[in-house]
Amino acid sequence: MVEYVEGDLVLTVPEEFTPENFDSGSHGMSHCLKAVDYVFEIPSHLVFLEIKDPDCPPPAKIKEKKDLARIESEKDDFVRRFKSGAIDEELAKKHRDTWMYKRSEQKVGLKPIRYFVLLACKSLSSTEFLARTEGLRRKIPVNGRSGQDWSWLIEDCAVVSLEAWNKYFPKIPIVRSSAKE
Repeated sequence: MVEYVEGDLVLTVPEEFTPENFDSGSHGMSHCLKAVDYVFEIPSHLVFLEIKDPDCPPPAKIKEKKDLARIESEKDDFVRRFKSGAIDEELAKKHRDTWMYKRSEQKVGLKPIRYFVLLACKSLSSTEFLARTEGLRRKIPVNGRSGQDWSWLIEDCAVVSLEAWNKYFPKIPIVRSSAKE
């Protein structure tokens, strides 16, 4: 098993899924590439995973009220942008750029791609997650016009909660490190 820490979240991926922390900058293209956080290969698919964690607790060393207020304001701003669909374009670019890079490595095309955006935010409803999934599907696009086949680009995408991720991917759990303590 390989563990990756993303703020307060810990992603555990079996080694046989060849996990890659793609947003680490190891690809050398950070100056011009918007990358998803992780890429791994499950038996049936290539998975692109982007993690957003507005519920991440502030670091223990932050005690100043103004700093805590700034963190809360940033969270509120992110949630507002999420609900309005303003982040859809950014998320679509992450898929597109990662797809292009993986295509140049000839990793794309061997298996269908599924792109997941995990959003750890308990204040959002399933309706809001569904709305962002539909918005992202339009931006990528998952389906072409008039029956066009876009499966070469992406088979599907979804914006999911932390709970939904763990339900559908029990072999690739994501947990809060602060919840372990």
